[in-house]
Amino acid sequence: QKVVIKVPQKGQKRKLVNLALKNCRCSFQNLKKREDQTLELLSKTQNLLGLKSLPWRIECFDISNIQGAYSVGSKVCFEMAEPLKEEYRKYKIKHFTSPNDFGMMEEVLYRRFQRGLLEGDLPDLVMVDGGKGQLGVAQKVFDQLSIQGIDLIGIAKARKPGEKEKIFFPDREKPLILPPHEPVLHLLQRVRDEAHRFAIEYHRNLRDRDFLRNKGSSGKVP
Repeated sequence: QKVVIKVPQKGQKRKLVNLALKNCRCSFQNLKKREDQTLELLSKTQNLLGLKSLPWRIECFDISNIQGAYSVGSKVCFEMAEPLKEEYRKYKIKHFTSPNDFGMMEEVLYRRFQRGLLEGDLPDLVMVDGGKGQLGVAQKVFDQLSIQGIDLIGIAKARKPGEKEKIFFPDREKPLILPPHEPVLHLLQRVRDEAHRFAIEYHRNLRDRDFLRNKGSSGKVP
């Protein structure tokens, strides 16, 4: 059976073809514009932070617990400055039952990057939610695993009114402070806040699940 392809030359059908072509061109132009803007942002991030490579893939880690209870870690992943949720990971802390955020961060990072080295799955930029202490823990894990070529930073929230957020680097004494309106800072804040949200969500889920389990085992019916 023959397949006949017709290309309308005039009339209503031709108008529909022209409209479809116009929509395709607009969609392509919008997509290209967004890609150019993202590339510009990532390039600026590399330049402002002095990174070794363009941060196509960013991973950020955070810890959440209450006095060591229901301790969890989170990893979020951004590619091309957008969340890549299929690469998010939750970590239930195995080796600590008392407050030790540094130890917990070390455990989470070691588990993530020991496996990442085996699978060849590594990001361009690693962020930790915290200042010099958490960054030092991350650098320790990188040294233990002989990881090189991956940029590493810590981002610390302002602790009191009037303070600005600080970005720490392993090889620099002083932190970098970016203007509040800087798009690069907004990107880093968005990644950091998402890691914090994801960790808190997992922590609360574990706590609530345990509460319901204990309530059910007590035999009390509300």
